[in-house]
Amino acid sequence: RFIALTEFSRQKFISAGLPASRLSVKANFVRDTGHSGPARSGALFVGRISPEKGVQTLLAAWRAVKGVPLLVVGDGPDLEQLRKDAPENVTFLGHQPTERVLALMRQSSVLIVPSVWYEGFPVTVVEAFASGLPVLASNIGSLSEVVVDGVNGRVFEVGKDRALAASVEQLFSDAESLVALGVGARSSYENLYTPEVNLRMLE
Repeated sequence: RFIALTEFSRQKFISAGLPASRLSVKANFVRDTGHSGPARSGALFVGRISPEKGVQTLLAAWRAVKGVPLLVVGDGPDLEQLRKDAPENVTFLGHQPTERVLALMRQSSVLIVPSVWYEGFPVTVVEAFASGLPVLASNIGSLSEVVVDGVNGRVFEVGKDRALAASVEQLFSDAESLVALGVGARSSYENLYTPEVNLRMLE
């Protein structure tokens, strides 16, 4: 039996020659990190600062976004250059310990995952859902399967900074919808990504 993290990944393995009858989907999971209420602000990126993660798209989008601060957590080969090029409403925090990242998730309004290449199943996304934090993600590969548009987040066209900026402005102009997406994110975690649910799927 082979385990794939998403149906998208499963189909990729099948197309590569693995037998469909021996491939099952079992998502990643995290322990409950706790979540807070609707008193949140700003946007958050957590990940490696490298080309495939789409941070350049993110910064290009933020040049057009007004009034929404962005925190960027992570390290990588592009960190110093992107920090120099970043607009004033973007703050790079570098590498942060897990507890600090989780605290930032509980304080932020949206997690942005602007990847321009396939992801497996980012644990960051599951941590966000557990925190009641909706996710705004590229519509590429597994991301557009995990992030259900209008339920636990939003998706935008991969690599398109204008589409990302428009999505951000739309989200932050509708506080009620943003809160509802946060509730949907937490619900997705409770129904799909807890240790208990994952154990049942594995068994």
